[in-house]
Amino acid sequence: MNHLVKIILLTCLISTLVACSSRVPNTTEQSDFLTHYEQLQEVKTPSSNIIKAWKAAQLETTKKQKLIFTPIEFKPLNKNNKMGDKFTTILLNYTNQQIQHELEKHFELTQHSGPEILRFEGIITSVDATPEDFKFYEALPVMLVVAGTQLAVGSRDADTNIYFEWKVTNSVTHTPLYEAIRKNKGTQLSNTEQTITLEDLKEAIDTIADEVVPNA
Repeated sequence: MNHLVKIILLTCLISTLVACSSRVPNTTEQSDFLTHYEQLQEVKTPSSNIIKAWKAAQLETTKKQKLIFTPIEFKPLNKNNKMGDKFTTILLNYTNQQIQHELEKHFELTQHSGPEILRFEGIITSVDATPEDFKFYEALPVMLVVAGTQLAVGSRDADTNIYFEWKVTNSVTHTPLYEAIRKNKGTQLSNTEQTITLEDLKEAIDTIADEVVPNA
């Protein structure tokens, strides 16, 4: 293998690693829950996270409107995103509690639809543990062998992640007024064979709840 080919392969590999370390969901990490994924733009949140979001010009969040809160559901992206029933229940209960509490600060919650009443809906699409983001020095050929070996035996640190999509619509016409998707990192596990618990994801869920209202 000549020197030029090695450089090309290494460049491609580094690009792949950078893409894998992205904290913004890509097209394979989104469901069919939202209406127009192509309208979503990257936005920096107060917590310095990057999310993808879109807001209609007519959505007014400076005044306290009425809003129907629809409990968060788990809608797995694919068969690999399954969670046990007990963990799903615990996760959804905590997520609903935190998000509803935040919405109550900005909206008057109601159970009745109306022309001027909004509806909030959200889903968790996945909870997973992925190998810790590669450091720059690990992109060197000699380190890739070591890092690859560590990953294969499951001894590498793993990042926990939770994927969340949500939207605000008109409760009568169902017209989209706000749509967003995000991927938040939870507690780091010592390896990919550990079991993820609610405690590992609480901080990530709290951040999602704090920033669930547009321009809050």
